[in-house]
Amino acid sequence: MRLLMSTHMLRMLMVGLLSVSAVGFVAGLAVERLGKSDVHDGEPAGTATHEEGATEAAETGGTASEERVFGFNPEGPLPVTVAVVISAVLVAALLRGARLDVVVPVAAAFALAFGVLDFVELGHQAGERAGLAGVAGVIGAIHIAAVGVAVLLWRRRVA
Repeated sequence: MRLLMSTHMLRMLMVGLLSVSAVGFVAGLAVERLGKSDVHDGEPAGTATHEEGATEAAETGGTASEERVFGFNPEGPLPVTVAVVISAVLVAALLRGARLDVVVPVAAAFALAFGVLDFVELGHQAGERAGLAGVAGVIGAIHIAAVGVAVLLWRRRVA
């Protein structure tokens, strides 16, 4: 027996996945930023020196708290705002019944790109903060699931 989902159900699933991933992304960033300003190895914030981060910052010309991907900080206010706005626009388009041949490829590319970035973040956090690594892994899995739903929607459009 095959489980068949209607196009409407797949749209709603995509809406849910994109919404949850956007909220999770912002929540994970908030937790990460709060953790950076709290305590590091039992010392108050600002008194601990993270040698690896300081060395890396000296080599790249940035600060230890700034991560750079392709020359920009993906966790800065502008990229975060853009990612959330794109998610909201895609969700609105899916809810309003926009054409699948337009929305689905954009949503798939967006979800795939952010899924890759989530798994890069997982690798980055794995050695430092297991909790944040777990959050990044879950959000990455949600993004990849959204790609899968996009493929199903695309196939519906073609069929």
